[in-house]
Amino acid sequence: MKKSACLFQWLSVEIFFVFSVVSAIMFGVFSSAVTDSMHLSSTQLGWLSGTFFITYAVTQFYSGRLFILFSVKNMLLLSTLLAAIGAVTFGVANSLFLMFIARILLGIGLASTFVGVLFVIQNGFSGKSFPLMSSLSQSIANLSAGLFGFLASIIIARYSYKISFEILGCIFGVCGTLILLFFQNNKPVTMNQKQPGFSESIKILLVSRNIWLATVYFTGLFGSILTFADLFNVSFQIEAFHVSYAEATIINSMIPFGLTIGGIVAGYWAQKSKNYIIPARVFSLLAFIMLGVMLFVKFKLSYAVEIIAVVAFIFGMGCSGSILAFQCVQNSVENELLRPLATSFVLTFSYIFSGLIEQPLVGSLISSANASLDKIHSIQANLNEWFYTGAINDGWTKYNHGLYLVLGAVATSFIASLFFKQNSLR
Repeated sequence: MKKSACLFQWLSVEIFFVFSVVSAIMFGVFSSAVTDSMHLSSTQLGWLSGTFFITYAVTQFYSGRLFILFSVKNMLLLSTLLAAIGAVTFGVANSLFLMFIARILLGIGLASTFVGVLFVIQNGFSGKSFPLMSSLSQSIANLSAGLFGFLASIIIARYSYKISFEILGCIFGVCGTLILLFFQNNKPVTMNQKQPGFSESIKILLVSRNIWLATVYFTGLFGSILTFADLFNVSFQIEAFHVSYAEATIINSMIPFGLTIGGIVAGYWAQKSKNYIIPARVFSLLAFIMLGVMLFVKFKLSYAVEIIAVVAFIFGMGCSGSILAFQCVQNSVENELLRPLATSFVLTFSYIFSGLIEQPLVGSLISSANASLDKIHSIQANLNEWFYTGAINDGWTKYNHGLYLVLGAVATSFIASLFFKQNSLR
């Protein structure tokens, strides 16, 4: 296949992936508007969110297998169609039942986006290009998420959630048109390797040491980003650092921008050095150090905004190393027919662990914590006075209890990277 054809295919899937990320953010941005318009309780809103999450996780697990059984073109066309119908349905829905249907359709339609991007890169580009192309794909999506979050207040003020989701549905339709144009082969992928059965494939992955290392590495970093984005958001920045809403929004957008820059740097470094292990270790260690700074170092209020913005940016850069887990998958799974399923396994495990274990546990720690600065004074006793004099209010300590668990998750990523074994980039 010509290089230009591969590039257009990647761009088509990448646009779909970018707007799938935007779609996930949109629900959070418009949650208050949805609640007020449909007169929903917090429980009903939670079920709407949970329905999407469960559907997304289950479908994502099987999507890697489906890319092999059917063609890439067929899978992506079906995904864009379901996503478009789901988005438009959510925009026009006048009942809770229709909203649930819309969220289910969106969950099924969007579950294959990232797996699809990696599958296209794996089959359309050389193995040496995989680290950079996969990192670039993730970075573009992170940049879009950061820009959307930064402009969220403007979007809410000018557009209703109904119009926004209807427009999103049209965009998914355009993505489907691009895929129809640039993916010419409508036959299932055939490779010179035997495809094991589904249960046998799962057994192969479950006993693979490297797959579990990649899963732990990705889950620790990516799961922490999901947890941090959901729980340590604008409200957290305002309470911890006494900043305005505008300043808190800027601080909050630093992590996606850090993910964007860091992802490109990590991918380029891995490709240039032909070694993904050293970048994986450096980036996970960087994330651990920056989160430790947030946790144990208290800043004077006059410097809080500038310092924490830089720290959040570098923390985002560190967490961007999570994308290198898929280079570990690429190198560890010799059978190319198993790689999409292995990718789905890593992604699904991460989403389930973050959504069902890490986030609820962190939230529970935050809600049950006692606000007492005494618990961390002993740790900071030997630090320079500039770091800890009269800086943070009691709310910071309450959040610290949740951050301890996130810090532990990031630490497991670094530990997992110490056991990575280098093979030549496939």
